[in-house]
Amino acid sequence: MLFNSYIFIFLFLPLALLGWYTLNHFRFYRTACAFISLMSLWFYAYFNKKYLLIILFSIAMNYGISALLSLLEKKAACDTARADSVPSHAVRRVFLVLGISANLALFFYFKYYDFFIENINALFHADFTLRHILLPLGISFFTFQQLSFLIDRCRGEARHYPFLDYVTFVTFFPQLIAGPIVLYDEMMPQFADISRRRLNSDSFARGIQLFVTGLAKKVLLADILAIPANYGFSMTYYMDTVTTWLVLLSYTLELYFDFSGYCDMAMGIGKMFNIELPINFNSPYQSANIREFWQRWHITLQRFFTRYVYFPLGGSRKGTARTILNILIVFALSGLWHGAAWTFIAWGVIHGILMIWDDLGIMVPAEAGRNAAGQTPLNADPASPPHKHHYFLKKAPFLVIPRWLGQILTMFFFMLSLIFFRSESMTYAIEMFRTLFRFRWPGYVFLTAQNLAPTELYVVNKFLSSRFPSLVQPAALILWLAILAISSWIVFTRKNSVALVKETTFSARTVIFTVVLFVWCVISLSGVSTFLYFNF
Repeated sequence: MLFNSYIFIFLFLPLALLGWYTLNHFRFYRTACAFISLMSLWFYAYFNKKYLLIILFSIAMNYGISALLSLLEKKAACDTARADSVPSHAVRRVFLVLGISANLALFFYFKYYDFFIENINALFHADFTLRHILLPLGISFFTFQQLSFLIDRCRGEARHYPFLDYVTFVTFFPQLIAGPIVLYDEMMPQFADISRRRLNSDSFARGIQLFVTGLAKKVLLADILAIPANYGFSMTYYMDTVTTWLVLLSYTLELYFDFSGYCDMAMGIGKMFNIELPINFNSPYQSANIREFWQRWHITLQRFFTRYVYFPLGGSRKGTARTILNILIVFALSGLWHGAAWTFIAWGVIHGILMIWDDLGIMVPAEAGRNAAGQTPLNADPASPPHKHHYFLKKAPFLVIPRWLGQILTMFFFMLSLIFFRSESMTYAIEMFRTLFRFRWPGYVFLTAQNLAPTELYVVNKFLSSRFPSLVQPAALILWLAILAISSWIVFTRKNSVALVKETTFSARTVIFTVVLFVWCVISLSGVSTFLYFNF
C-alpha cells in the first residue's frame, strides 16, 4: 500500500488512527499494540501476500534467538545469583554469529542470489540457473532494524522484550517499507510511554502538515522530474551533452524529493500517532563536502554502518591505512545495500574515495567540520565531540575554501556519482560520462522536454497543440527549466521540511495553504507511482 494512494489516505490511515486512539482511550493498551501490528501487516501484505510469510519468519527467527538468550540469562541468574556473569562472552558470541548469519543469509538469498550466480557464471563460464527471485519490499530496512536489536542484545546492551512489543517495533507501518531505519532504544520507550497514547493536538497537526509536505514532494515534484529523468537514462546512447546534464540534474532532484518525501510522510504519520521517528534527511544538498553530506543524507543508514560495521572494524583507532580500508569497506557495503549490481558498488566506492579525500584535509570548506545532523562522522571516535576532526595528514587542513565553493564541488561530484547509481549497467554509465564531457548536439533537449505533460496543464497543452503547435516543444522546455529552477531553489536555499514544520505557527493562512496543497496532491494522484527506495 502506497502513502500516495487513495486507499491509504482515505481508508487505511483514518482506520488505523481511529482504532489506535479508541483502544488507548479505553486503556486497552496491549490490544492497541496488537491492532496497530495487524494493521501494519495488512499494509505490508497489500503489495504481495507472499511477502507476509517472509517478514513473519524474520520476526520469529530474531525474536526466537533473543528468547533463547533470555532463557540462558534466567538460568544463569538462578544458578549463580549473578545474571551478568553468564551466559559467558563465548556463548553470547555464538548467538551473535548465529543471528547475524541467519539474517544475512535470508537477506542474501532474496536480494543477491541472482547477482552472485551471474558473476559466478561469468567468471567460471558456468551455467547455473538464475531464479529471478522477486525482492520483498522493505527487506533491506526491516533486516537492518532487527540486526541492530539482535547485535545489541547479544552484546548485553539490550534486554528481552515481550513478543507483542517486539512485533509492534518491527512492523510499525510508517517506517516499515522504506525507513528510516529505527533503533529499538528510540522506539520501544515511546510505545511503552502511556502518555503518548493520548491524542496530542499539536503533534497531530504538525504530523498532518509534515505528511502533506512529503506528499507534495513526491507527487508534485519527484514524479514530474522522473519523466525527463527516466526518458534520458533510457536513451543514454542518443542523448546530447546539454540534455544529459539536465537529465542528470532532474534525477538528482527527483531522488531527493522522492526519498525525503517518503521519510517526511513517515515522520508525519508517526507524529499523528504521537510517535517520533528519527530524521533521515537534513538539507543534504547544502553540504560543503562529502563527509558533511553523509551526516545529512540517509542519516539512519549512515548511523547503522558507523555503529555496527565501522567501529567494530576498528574505526580510526588502528592507523591511517586501516582507517582508509574501513571507510572503503563501509561505503562499498553501503552501495551493495542499495542494490545487487556493480553500478551500486561503484557508486559506494566513489563516495568512500571522496570521503578519504575530505579526510586528507588538502582542501576543506569553511565550517565544514560542523555536524549538521548531530551524527558522529565515520572517522571520529564516538566519545569525541563531532566537530573535533583530525585529518590524515595533519590536525588542521592545508587549504580552506569558501563554503559556497565547497557546496558546488560537493553537488557536482554527487551528481556524477549518481550516473552509476541510476544507470542500467557499467556500460551505460560510461557512455553517459562520455556524453557529458564530449560535447555533441543532436537536439534531444526538446524531445526530452515534450514528455512533460502534467495533468494540471492538460487544457494548456491541448490549446497549444491545436492553435500553436510550433510552441509545444519550446513551452515544454520552459516548463522543464522552470521546475528545475524551483526545485533547485528549494533544496539549495530552504530549510528542510522537519525544521519548517517545527517552526510553524499555526494560523488561518497556514491551514489554507496546507489544505490547498493537499487537494492539489490528491487531484494529481491519478498517476500514482512507487517510491524509488522500494527497489532497495
